[in-house]
Amino acid sequence: KEWYRQQLNEIDLSDSEYRDYIGTLLLRIRLFEYLAERVPTVAEQIHLHIIVVETYEDAEEIRVRWEAGEDFADLAREVSLDEVTGENGGDSGWMPRGVLPSGFDQVVFNLTIDDVSEPQGYLRDPTTSDEILYCLLMVSEKAEAREINENPLQVLKSKALENWLSEEGELHEIDWNYDSEIDAWVNFQLAKE
Repeated sequence: KEWYRQQLNEIDLSDSEYRDYIGTLLLRIRLFEYLAERVPTVAEQIHLHIIVVETYEDAEEIRVRWEAGEDFADLAREVSLDEVTGENGGDSGWMPRGVLPSGFDQVVFNLTIDDVSEPQGYLRDPTTSDEILYCLLMVSEKAEAREINENPLQVLKSKALENWLSEEGELHEIDWNYDSEIDAWVNFQLAKE
């Protein structure tokens, strides 16, 4: 009891506030698991190849070289900043919708097989930097329904809660005062399945 009291003092919460916080956290975990379990394991996918460079001009130059007949895989090994895909000739593997950075799905799922996209800009790491990199994207194969590989599946599962919250947020007026009534509603929704 003394240890627990000391912990509450350190985090500056009362017993009831801490219990409410833990209850909310546990409900979030349950909702995450519930939504992750429902992510489809088979989906439309593309086999993606990528070359990452520092500037738009670099990307344009690489695209011109590809149009002149140079092999995409050889170009990726030569110039790509992404060490993993660069070593593999730009091969990123099979990708379902929703795994790539925002806006890329529309580009890659509309590409013709073995065609290369216009240079696409993206933030290297949106959480820590505003550095923009550019990439060229190529699709070598398409599948209407294919088993999703483990890594892309984990990305989709991790985005499931975020997507659900975003969709629900648009449909409801959000009141961030979590209380026993909200707790009962969440438990009721989880119990329905």
